[in-house]
Amino acid sequence: MRVVLASLLWSSLALAQASPGAVLFEEGRTLSQKGDYAGACDRFEKSYALEPATGTLLNLGDCHEHLSQLAQAWRAFDEAATKLDAAHDDRAKFARLRRDAITPKLGAVVVKGASTGIRITIGGREEPAGTEVTEHVDPGDVEIHIGDSIRHVTVAAGETSVVVANAPAGVASSPEPAMPDDGGRSHGRKLLSYGLWGVGGATFVTGVALGFVGRSHYQEQLDNGMCSKATGSVVCTPAGGAQMNDAIHLANIGTGVGVAGLVLVAAGTVLYITAPRDVIVAPTATATSAGVTLVRSF
Repeated sequence: MRVVLASLLWSSLALAQASPGAVLFEEGRTLSQKGDYAGACDRFEKSYALEPATGTLLNLGDCHEHLSQLAQAWRAFDEAATKLDAAHDDRAKFARLRRDAITPKLGAVVVKGASTGIRITIGGREEPAGTEVTEHVDPGDVEIHIGDSIRHVTVAAGETSVVVANAPAGVASSPEPAMPDDGGRSHGRKLLSYGLWGVGGATFVTGVALGFVGRSHYQEQLDNGMCSKATGSVVCTPAGGAQMNDAIHLANIGTGVGVAGLVLVAAGTVLYITAPRDVIVAPTATATSAGVTLVRSF
Protein backbone atom coordinates (compact mmCIF):
# COMPACT_ATOMS: atom_id res chain seq x y z
CA MET A 1 0.00 0.00 0.00
CA ARG A 2 2.84 2.37 0.84
CA VAL A 3 4.48 1.64 -2.55
CA VAL A 4 1.24 2.41 -4.40
CA LEU A 5 0.74 5.65 -2.49
CA ALA A 6 4.34 6.68 -3.14
CA SER A 7 3.91 5.96 -6.85
CA LEU A 8 0.74 8.03 -7.01
CA LEU A 9 2.36 10.89 -5.14
CA TRP A 10 5.37 10.79 -7.46
CA SER A 11 3.13 10.82 -10.58
CA SER A 12 1.14 13.74 -9.21
CA LEU A 13 4.33 15.63 -8.40
CA ALA A 14 5.76 15.02 -11.89
CA LEU A 15 2.51 16.20 -13.49
CA ALA A 16 2.43 19.30 -11.34
CA GLN A 17 6.03 20.14 -12.28
CA ALA A 18 5.45 19.67 -16.04
CA SER A 19 5.08 22.90 -17.98
CA PRO A 20 1.73 23.67 -19.69
CA GLY A 21 3.39 23.26 -23.08
CA ALA A 22 4.77 19.83 -22.16
CA VAL A 23 1.36 18.70 -20.87
CA LEU A 24 -0.30 19.78 -24.12
CA PHE A 25 2.43 18.06 -26.11
CA GLU A 26 1.90 14.74 -24.31
CA GLU A 27 -1.86 15.07 -24.81
CA GLY A 28 -1.22 15.57 -28.50
CA ARG A 29 1.00 12.48 -28.65
CA THR A 30 -1.69 10.41 -26.93
CA LEU A 31 -4.42 11.62 -29.31
CA SER A 32 -2.16 11.01 -32.31
CA GLN A 33 -1.52 7.41 -31.22
CA LYS A 34 -5.30 6.94 -30.98
CA GLY A 35 -5.78 8.28 -34.50
CA ASP A 36 -7.44 11.53 -33.39
CA TYR A 37 -5.26 13.74 -35.58
CA ALA A 38 -7.57 16.77 -35.44
CA GLY A 39 -7.33 16.78 -31.65
CA ALA A 40 -3.59 16.11 -31.83
CA CYS A 41 -3.01 19.07 -34.13
CA ASP A 42 -4.95 21.31 -31.77
CA ARG A 43 -2.79 20.27 -28.80
CA PHE A 44 0.48 20.55 -30.73
CA GLU A 45 -0.41 24.04 -31.99
CA LYS A 46 -1.22 25.21 -28.47
CA SER A 47 1.92 23.56 -27.11
CA TYR A 48 4.08 25.20 -29.77
CA ALA A 49 2.56 28.60 -29.02
CA LEU A 50 3.69 28.21 -25.40
CA GLU A 51 6.98 26.41 -26.01
CA PRO A 52 8.25 26.50 -29.63
CA ALA A 53 10.13 23.17 -29.66
CA THR A 54 11.20 21.70 -33.00
CA GLY A 55 10.00 18.23 -31.93
CA THR A 56 6.52 19.71 -31.57
CA LEU A 57 6.78 21.11 -35.10
CA LEU A 58 7.67 17.67 -36.49
CA ASN A 59 4.66 16.11 -34.78
CA LEU A 60 2.45 18.99 -35.92
CA GLY A 61 3.54 18.43 -39.53
CA ASP A 62 2.82 14.71 -39.20
CA CYS A 63 -0.74 15.19 -37.91
CA HIS A 64 -1.49 17.82 -40.58
CA GLU A 65 -0.31 15.36 -43.23
CA HIS A 66 -2.60 12.65 -41.85
CA LEU A 67 -5.48 15.15 -42.17
CA SER A 68 -4.46 15.85 -45.82
CA GLN A 69 -3.67 19.44 -44.86
CA LEU A 70 -0.54 19.22 -46.94
CA ALA A 71 0.35 22.90 -47.21
CA GLN A 72 0.27 23.26 -43.42
CA ALA A 73 2.31 20.07 -43.04
CA TRP A 74 4.85 21.39 -45.57
CA ARG A 75 5.24 24.65 -43.64
CA ALA A 76 5.69 22.82 -40.32
CA PHE A 77 8.40 20.54 -41.72
CA ASP A 78 10.06 23.46 -43.55
CA GLU A 79 10.17 25.59 -40.40
CA ALA A 80 11.50 22.64 -38.40
CA ALA A 81 14.23 22.02 -41.00
CA THR A 82 15.29 25.67 -40.89
CA LYS A 83 15.49 25.73 -37.09
CA LEU A 84 17.26 22.39 -36.85
CA ASP A 85 19.78 23.42 -39.51
CA ALA A 86 20.56 26.56 -37.53
CA ALA A 87 21.10 24.43 -34.43
CA HIS A 88 23.29 21.94 -36.38
CA ASP A 89 20.83 19.24 -35.34
CA ASP A 90 20.91 15.98 -37.35
CA ARG A 91 17.10 15.86 -37.28
CA ALA A 92 17.14 18.60 -39.95
CA LYS A 93 17.53 16.04 -42.71
CA PHE A 94 14.48 14.14 -41.42
CA ALA A 95 12.41 17.31 -41.59
CA ARG A 96 13.64 18.06 -45.12
CA LEU A 97 12.79 14.54 -46.30
CA ARG A 98 9.24 14.82 -44.99
CA ARG A 99 8.89 18.31 -46.52
CA ASP A 100 10.30 17.22 -49.89
CA ALA A 101 8.01 14.17 -50.02
CA ILE A 102 5.00 16.51 -49.79
CA THR A 103 6.24 19.13 -52.27
CA PRO A 104 5.14 17.33 -55.52
CA LYS A 105 1.61 17.05 -54.11
CA LEU A 106 1.28 20.81 -53.71
CA GLY A 107 0.77 23.72 -56.06
CA ALA A 108 2.49 27.08 -55.74
CA VAL A 109 1.36 30.68 -56.16
CA VAL A 110 3.85 33.42 -57.03
CA VAL A 111 2.82 37.07 -56.70
CA LYS A 112 5.07 39.40 -58.71
CA GLY A 113 5.30 43.16 -59.01
CA ALA A 114 3.59 44.14 -55.77
CA SER A 115 4.51 47.54 -54.35
CA THR A 116 6.82 47.53 -51.35
CA GLY A 117 4.85 47.35 -48.11
CA ILE A 118 1.55 46.30 -49.68
CA ARG A 119 -0.40 43.66 -47.75
CA ILE A 120 -0.57 40.26 -49.48
CA THR A 121 -2.50 37.15 -48.40
CA ILE A 122 -2.52 33.85 -50.27
CA GLY A 123 -5.19 31.33 -49.32
CA GLY A 124 -5.91 33.29 -46.13
CA ARG A 125 -2.26 33.31 -45.06
CA GLU A 126 -0.59 36.71 -44.78
CA GLU A 127 2.76 36.86 -46.52
CA PRO A 128 5.81 39.03 -45.85
CA ALA A 129 5.75 42.11 -48.10
CA GLY A 130 7.96 41.90 -51.14
CA THR A 131 8.12 42.41 -54.90
CA GLU A 132 7.93 38.62 -55.38
CA VAL A 133 6.16 36.33 -52.93
CA THR A 134 5.89 32.53 -53.23
CA GLU A 135 3.56 30.29 -51.23
CA HIS A 136 2.96 26.53 -51.40
CA VAL A 137 -0.77 25.76 -51.45
CA ASP A 138 -3.08 22.78 -51.50
CA PRO A 139 -4.36 22.04 -55.04
CA GLY A 140 -7.65 23.74 -55.92
CA ASP A 141 -9.06 27.25 -55.90
CA VAL A 142 -6.92 29.84 -54.12
CA GLU A 143 -7.99 33.37 -53.15
CA ILE A 144 -5.29 36.03 -53.24
CA HIS A 145 -5.49 39.53 -51.73
CA ILE A 146 -3.05 42.15 -53.01
CA GLY A 147 -3.90 45.29 -51.12
CA ASP A 148 -7.58 45.94 -51.92
CA SER A 149 -7.50 43.71 -55.02
CA ILE A 150 -8.82 40.14 -54.85
CA ARG A 151 -7.71 37.49 -57.35
CA HIS A 152 -8.67 33.83 -57.77
CA VAL A 153 -6.55 31.11 -59.33
CA THR A 154 -6.92 27.35 -59.66
CA VAL A 155 -3.71 25.46 -59.04
CA ALA A 156 -3.02 21.77 -59.69
CA ALA A 157 -0.45 19.60 -57.93
CA GLY A 158 3.02 20.31 -59.30
CA GLU A 159 1.84 23.51 -60.99
CA THR A 160 2.89 27.11 -60.29
CA SER A 161 0.47 29.96 -60.92
CA VAL A 162 2.02 33.40 -61.38
CA VAL A 163 -0.04 36.44 -60.41
CA VAL A 164 1.11 39.85 -61.62
CA ALA A 165 0.05 42.45 -59.08
CA ASN A 166 -0.51 45.36 -61.48
CA ALA A 167 -2.17 43.31 -64.25
CA PRO A 168 -5.95 43.33 -64.84
CA ALA A 169 -7.74 40.68 -62.80
CA GLY A 170 -8.81 38.79 -65.93
CA VAL A 171 -5.21 38.19 -66.98
CA ALA A 172 -3.67 38.03 -63.53
CA SER A 173 -2.37 34.51 -63.55
CA SER A 174 -0.62 32.11 -65.83
CA PRO A 175 0.13 28.50 -64.87
CA GLU A 176 3.66 27.32 -65.36
CA PRO A 177 3.83 23.73 -66.63
CA ALA A 178 4.93 21.16 -64.12
CA MET A 179 8.14 19.26 -64.70
CA PRO A 180 7.59 15.70 -65.96
CA ASP A 181 7.22 13.34 -63.04
CA ASP A 182 8.66 9.82 -63.23
CA GLY A 183 6.93 8.86 -60.00
CA GLY A 184 10.03 9.23 -57.84
CA ARG A 185 11.44 5.92 -59.00
CA SER A 186 14.70 4.64 -57.57
CA HIS A 187 17.64 6.34 -59.30
CA GLY A 188 19.74 3.17 -59.35
CA ARG A 189 16.97 1.10 -60.95
CA LYS A 190 16.43 3.79 -63.58
CA LEU A 191 20.12 3.82 -64.50
CA LEU A 192 20.11 0.03 -64.81
CA SER A 193 17.02 0.26 -67.04
CA TYR A 194 18.74 2.81 -69.27
CA GLY A 195 21.78 0.54 -69.49
CA LEU A 196 19.67 -2.44 -70.53
CA TRP A 197 17.91 -0.35 -73.16
CA GLY A 198 21.24 0.84 -74.55
CA VAL A 199 22.86 -2.60 -74.63
CA GLY A 200 19.68 -4.22 -75.90
CA GLY A 201 19.27 -1.69 -78.70
CA ALA A 202 22.91 -2.08 -79.79
CA THR A 203 22.61 -5.88 -79.64
CA PHE A 204 19.45 -5.83 -81.75
CA VAL A 205 21.09 -3.62 -84.39
CA THR A 206 24.11 -5.96 -84.47
CA GLY A 207 21.83 -8.97 -84.93
CA VAL A 208 20.01 -7.30 -87.82
CA ALA A 209 23.34 -6.43 -89.45
CA LEU A 210 24.62 -10.02 -89.16
CA GLY A 211 21.37 -11.28 -90.65
CA PHE A 212 21.73 -8.96 -93.64
CA VAL A 213 25.35 -10.06 -94.19
CA GLY A 214 24.36 -13.74 -94.04
CA ARG A 215 21.49 -13.18 -96.46
CA SER A 216 23.83 -11.28 -98.79
CA HIS A 217 26.36 -14.15 -98.78
CA TYR A 218 23.54 -16.63 -99.40
CA GLN A 219 22.30 -14.68 -102.42
CA GLU A 220 25.87 -14.25 -103.68
CA GLN A 221 26.28 -18.03 -104.10
CA LEU A 222 23.17 -18.15 -106.23
CA ASP A 223 24.26 -15.18 -108.32
CA ASN A 224 27.77 -16.49 -109.08
CA GLY A 225 26.52 -19.92 -110.15
CA MET A 226 28.10 -21.82 -107.27
CA CYS A 227 24.56 -22.79 -106.22
CA SER A 228 21.24 -23.02 -108.00
CA LYS A 229 17.65 -23.67 -107.08
CA ALA A 230 16.02 -26.69 -108.65
CA THR A 231 12.72 -28.44 -107.83
CA GLY A 232 12.36 -26.55 -104.58
CA SER A 233 15.86 -27.26 -103.28
CA VAL A 234 19.29 -25.69 -103.61
CA VAL A 235 22.06 -27.59 -105.39
CA CYS A 236 25.66 -26.38 -104.91
CA THR A 237 29.18 -27.28 -105.88
CA PRO A 238 31.32 -28.43 -102.92
CA ALA A 239 32.88 -24.96 -102.60
CA GLY A 240 29.50 -23.27 -103.03
CA GLY A 241 27.91 -25.58 -100.46
CA ALA A 242 30.52 -24.61 -97.86
CA GLN A 243 29.94 -20.93 -98.54
CA MET A 244 26.17 -21.42 -98.41
CA ASN A 245 26.38 -23.20 -95.02
CA ASP A 246 28.52 -20.36 -93.64
CA ALA A 247 25.97 -17.82 -94.87
CA ILE A 248 23.07 -19.72 -93.25
CA HIS A 249 25.03 -20.08 -90.00
CA LEU A 250 25.78 -16.33 -89.94
CA ALA A 251 22.11 -15.51 -90.57
CA ASN A 252 21.08 -17.79 -87.69
CA ILE A 253 23.58 -16.09 -85.39
CA GLY A 254 22.15 -12.71 -86.43
CA THR A 255 18.64 -13.89 -85.61
CA GLY A 256 19.72 -15.10 -82.14
CA VAL A 257 21.59 -11.88 -81.40
CA GLY A 258 18.61 -9.79 -82.51
CA VAL A 259 16.23 -11.76 -80.29
CA ALA A 260 18.64 -11.34 -77.36
CA GLY A 261 18.63 -7.59 -77.97
CA LEU A 262 14.85 -7.46 -77.87
CA VAL A 263 14.87 -9.46 -74.62
CA LEU A 264 17.28 -6.95 -73.05
CA VAL A 265 15.10 -4.02 -74.14
CA ALA A 266 12.02 -5.74 -72.70
CA ALA A 267 13.86 -6.48 -69.45
CA GLY A 268 14.87 -2.82 -69.15
CA THR A 269 11.26 -1.75 -69.68
CA VAL A 270 9.95 -4.15 -67.02
CA LEU A 271 12.69 -3.06 -64.61
CA TYR A 272 11.78 0.61 -65.09
CA ILE A 273 8.04 0.06 -64.71
CA THR A 274 8.44 -2.03 -61.55
CA ALA A 275 11.20 0.13 -60.06
CA PRO A 276 10.38 1.05 -56.45
CA ARG A 277 10.11 4.65 -55.44
CA ASP A 278 12.95 6.09 -53.42
CA VAL A 279 13.10 5.38 -49.72
CA ILE A 280 11.61 8.11 -47.57
CA VAL A 281 12.98 8.48 -44.06
CA ALA A 282 10.18 9.71 -41.83
CA PRO A 283 10.91 10.96 -38.32
CA THR A 284 8.90 9.97 -35.29
CA ALA A 285 9.56 12.66 -32.75
CA THR A 286 9.03 13.73 -29.19
CA ALA A 287 9.57 17.25 -27.97
CA THR A 288 13.28 16.60 -27.43
CA SER A 289 14.23 13.61 -29.60
CA ALA A 290 13.40 11.80 -32.84
CA GLY A 291 13.40 8.31 -34.27
CA VAL A 292 13.28 7.18 -37.90
CA THR A 293 10.72 5.27 -39.96
CA LEU A 294 11.76 3.93 -43.38
CA VAL A 295 9.02 3.89 -46.00
CA ARG A 296 9.44 2.39 -49.46
CA SER A 297 6.61 2.35 -51.97
CA PHE A 298 6.12 0.93 -55.47
